[in-house]
Amino acid sequence: MITRGKVIVLIFILSTILWIYKFDKYKKSNALMKWILIPLYLVSALGLYAVISISISLYNFNNIPNGHEQLLKELHNVKKELQKRNFTFD
Repeated sequence: MITRGKVIVLIFILSTILWIYKFDKYKKSNALMKWILIPLYLVSALGLYAVISISISLYNFNNIPNGHEQLLKELHNVKKELQKRNFTFD
């Protein structure tokens, strides 16, 4: 099954390749250079996506009623699970 993250990565890859192919001013010169720049475009696009998604999550976190209590309860459950697996806390 394709997850949301995989779909976003595929869209970024295809749009970057399409952008370089369609809108490149220097089509006949230094073709290797544009293929070297593709990962830089992808990393910057994924970084922008990460910043936007984290910002939206942080903005919406305060709007969730009992969000703090739910987070503490989840942390307590994770501690229990880790203690069952012999993980020690300092």
